[in-house]
Amino acid sequence: MKIVAIVPARGGSKSIPHKNIADLCGQPLIGFTILDSIRTASIEETFVSTDDNEIAEISERFGAEVVIRPDEIATDTSSDLQWAWHFLTWYEEKYQHLPELLIHLRPTTPMREIWMIEKAIAKMKATPEATSLISVEEFVESPYKWLKFENNWLEPLFAGDYYLQPKQVVPKAFKGNGYVDILRPEVILKGSLHGDKRLGFITPNIVEIDSPQELAYAAYLIRHS
Repeated sequence: MKIVAIVPARGGSKSIPHKNIADLCGQPLIGFTILDSIRTASIEETFVSTDDNEIAEISERFGAEVVIRPDEIATDTSSDLQWAWHFLTWYEEKYQHLPELLIHLRPTTPMREIWMIEKAIAKMKATPEATSLISVEEFVESPYKWLKFENNWLEPLFAGDYYLQPKQVVPKAFKGNGYVDILRPEVILKGSLHGDKRLGFITPNIVEIDSPQELAYAAYLIRHS
């Protein structure tokens, strides 16, 4: 069985029109992710799941195979599980087997290191009981120190007095960042994207592009790297 990558890239985007193919230093945004996937030795095939003809054409030009997803699972409210399920049923029908692992690479996280992708794959392969691997980065300030308004009064977001404590003793917190997630096809086909045994894979803090300002910042970092 093969290890394959999937890059989900629907056409609709409110923050940046056609965000997934927006220009970034002279290259369509999705091109960075496709090329990183192709250059990763452990990934044997790279696919793009999209509903958009222009994204499909650009993805093929960069070397990915395109899977057209139905419009009903390409909306603002569509879940990752829906396109992942669609891709796997398409893949199984075409190849008569499932991939060993599905490497999920988001096009909105364009600045990756190939060795980090390989390290994530190695970690997942070395942990057969894991149902998925999720890349995360640490919050600069732990949300355990955050406050909220309740009836015009400030209250801790979490119970206790964490907000008063030095950051060194407050529990660390992490958020998913789309750098590299790894999914097991058999878990997805049972109705869960990540399952209940999720490996954490810590990456450097990175730029996730969801606004024109973040796109401009990514361009600045690329030009000065």
